[in-house]
Amino acid sequence: MALVEDGWAEFIEGTRGRPAMPFLGLALDFVNRPPGLAVELGAGSGVETRALLQLGWRVHAIDGDSHSAAVLAEEAGALGDRLTTEIGYFGDVEIPVADFVFAQFSLPFAGDRLDEVMGHVGQALGPGSVFGGHFFGPNDDWAGEDDVRAVDRPWIDHTFEGWSMLDIEEFDDDSPYGLEGAMKHWHWYFVRARR
Repeated sequence: MALVEDGWAEFIEGTRGRPAMPFLGLALDFVNRPPGLAVELGAGSGVETRALLQLGWRVHAIDGDSHSAAVLAEEAGALGDRLTTEIGYFGDVEIPVADFVFAQFSLPFAGDRLDEVMGHVGQALGPGSVFGGHFFGPNDDWAGEDDVRAVDRPWIDHTFEGWSMLDIEEFDDDSPYGLEGAMKHWHWYFVRARR
């Protein structure tokens, strides 16, 4: 399977230098242990990866675009000794055993392999470990696109059944996206869960 190379490099470059989005801090609020190994699925421009490194985490950053590896190395700078990167689709790479898995707006692009990827996430997280990430809901403008998977609330409840803590934030409204600030209808669930 070829790696994704259609427009993501421009997006990666365009989002460099921004502050980490608040979702990272919200997910880290669920972590009740010292920084260990974090896995970021869809690391992109490395903004959240850099923030995790600055907080003392070791990070294994995974992205589907080969341009991301060089950008991640630059963003890590002197903290790069605690960073490993892997280029590949989430369903094709092995997610290492981790204390924290973060997936900001990336998992919907796992498409038909989303269930498989979430199975791998579950295997990578032991007791007390935390997941934080987004899923697209059925009302999202991209829900019908090829290689995009939308889910509903029952799917989330089933996927995280048996986890010790679960918090779900839902957003269903128009909002800007992309480098140009164009508008789209977003429908997403932000999930924080602890094993």
